[in-house]
Amino acid sequence: NNEKMSKSKGNFFTMEEIISKYSADSARLAMANSGDTLESANMDETVCNKAILVFSNFLDTMKAMVEGKEPLDTGKEDARFVDKWFANELNRLVLETRKYYEGMYYREALRTCYFEFTSLFDTYRDICKAASIKPNKTLVMRYLEWQMIILSPICPHFCEHGWKQLGKKGFVMDARYPEPTKPVDVSIAKQGDYMFSKVPHDFIKLLEKASKGGSAKSAVVYVAKDFPEWKKSVLELLRSKNAAGKLPLIAQDKMKDDKEASEQWKAIMADLMKDASLKPFGKHVGPFAAFKRDEAAEFGASALDASVPFDEMSLLTENATYLKQKLGVVVTVRSADQPVDDKHKDA
Repeated sequence: NNEKMSKSKGNFFTMEEIISKYSADSARLAMANSGDTLESANMDETVCNKAILVFSNFLDTMKAMVEGKEPLDTGKEDARFVDKWFANELNRLVLETRKYYEGMYYREALRTCYFEFTSLFDTYRDICKAASIKPNKTLVMRYLEWQMIILSPICPHFCEHGWKQLGKKGFVMDARYPEPTKPVDVSIAKQGDYMFSKVPHDFIKLLEKASKGGSAKSAVVYVAKDFPEWKKSVLELLRSKNAAGKLPLIAQDKMKDDKEASEQWKAIMADLMKDASLKPFGKHVGPFAAFKRDEAAEFGASALDASVPFDEMSLLTENATYLKQKLGVVVTVRSADQPVDDKHKDA
């Protein structure tokens, strides 16, 4: 609990005491979470307490799904985008976890095999609920099986219990480590981040602004096939600077601590401001350039391309019901070439 252990403070426990108070697996999980480096480990009792609650809820959810009490979709596992995204993320986390286990970085392994793995499943269920669809049964059963296997080195008793609840034969400790069903697809990961994180976040902010003038009841999402010419010019300059090794791929908040990066960015902004064709869009150039720089830092140079690397219209259309639930308004997706109202052309 961020305090040095001592008997006088009453924060010293024997193995028997800590197991009796929290259970063996909750204590093991908290100890795995206490640190990987040579720094002093910090065991946090709140992690133990939370683990006890999470384990119980997890087993209840697993039982409901195994017994068919929670409705699941029995269709193909790759019929919907949300299913492809979920399967892709499961594959990614399984690979990352293996890498951390092999390097004996148990806190990092715990992050990917437990915290991120369970969070991913919760997000998948929430998306399905918002979109008025059922989670895919094949993927749900895969998730439950993989969760028991990859967490078993840290929480063997809990995982053994769950393994039996799944109806599996033998012991979970003897099960082979999961192999990804497909290579991790970076494009699917980007689309998932765009659809389930960036779009809702940006639209909620726009909705908050719009609500100042009254309550919004509907929204039209326009999808453009290409960037306008001025944005293409900005992207072209950023690509050329990146090719020359002169584009600082770091976030704005870290720029002040990197003098070289700061100077490079100032030079880029100076070049953009010299471009006469960009002057009519002056107040938008800087924010757009910084936004694309941050995207490139996170997702790679492909973020600087002048076209979206996936079918944005199809993705938004398929997930319109999800957006409707998240935003609380009726959502319509249309091509920017076909505005509902002529006033929307310049929006």
